[in-house]
Amino acid sequence: MMKLMMVTPTRNAAEFLEECIESVQRQRAPGVTVEHLIVDSGSVDGTLEIAERRGVPILHVDPVCVFHSINEGNAAAVAADADVIGFLGGDDTLLPGAAEILAEWHSRRRSSWLVGRVRWVDATGRSLGDFRPPPRWMTQEMYGSLGWSCIPLQSTFLTPELLKNVGKYDTSFEYSGDYEFLARALEIEGFDRTSHTLSTNRFHGAQLSMTRDSSRWEEVDRIVAEFAPESNLLKMFYRYLLKVVLNGASPRWSLMKHMPKQRAILRHSK
Repeated sequence: MMKLMMVTPTRNAAEFLEECIESVQRQRAPGVTVEHLIVDSGSVDGTLEIAERRGVPILHVDPVCVFHSINEGNAAAVAADADVIGFLGGDDTLLPGAAEILAEWHSRRRSSWLVGRVRWVDATGRSLGDFRPPPRWMTQEMYGSLGWSCIPLQSTFLTPELLKNVGKYDTSFEYSGDYEFLARALEIEGFDRTSHTLSTNRFHGAQLSMTRDSSRWEEVDRIVAEFAPESNLLKMFYRYLLKVVLNGASPRWSLMKHMPKQRAILRHSK
């Protein structure tokens, strides 16, 4: 029996939370138990009432940052003997069949983490294209050179073993803690990769990744300085190599993010 635990940090996430919870609760797979944990940091908009009505446990935490909430949720999942731990934002969903794919992976895994495709959707749920995970040959230096996280957190699943080896998310990061955490994970081992689309990532202009705050770019600069090679020439080569590979592997995603109606929302996400 494999236990999958999905961790959802929330703070005033009522608008899309019902759909998020439903997507987890409808997962069915032989030999798999699926649980969902809401980690809330002070919602006042009905988030808690939705979670309670749907029977989802709520862990209340101090409003430090989203990565503190994820750390607390991951720790709770490990304590609950979860075999696989996933992340979903309150505006994201787990796609049908994901639990079955994860069970198959877990039974024959080579790595302690898995990365799958993610489907970008707009506020109405309209698809903006599937984004394929980066290639398995991507190194920590390549990833650090890119300047944004091309590993979709919503479609990244970890074992407690990986969390033990990587440690916690760095809560000194307000916006880019996932980028820094996954860079450290790449130093330990490469990920397993699946061509299946496991989740949706909703882009509507109000989520954390869309901030225009200059401190977000300062955080990215910190990550690039720590994990990218010192050579500017090599750094540039890695960056453009990954851009070509990622855009070529996900043509509809690449096209849609450059459409006029999407640029207004997506231009600050990379």
